[in-house]
Amino acid sequence: MQGKIKPEFLSFGAEVRRLRKAAGLNQQQLADPINVTRSYITQIETGRTRCRRDLALRLDRALKSGTTLVESLGRATRINQVRQVSQALR
Repeated sequence: MQGKIKPEFLSFGAEVRRLRKAAGLNQQQLADPINVTRSYITQIETGRTRCRRDLALRLDRALKSGTTLVESLGRATRINQVRQVSQALR
């Protein structure tokens, strides 16, 4: 899915960005402890790539945000699935 921006994942990315900024971190400072690149954080925050659940969990831990991102990813995934089924039925 890389490259195509979907609104549900853009919303998830905005939540990542909000939490990162609230924690006072730049993208590199968030990327380093969870073993991803700064550009991957950019892709997530801009909705260009879908975050996996295990990474959402690592983001939650790094940002000390409980399960906020795991839950947000779950909502985004469900919305995406409904959108795909709806398109398939057209």
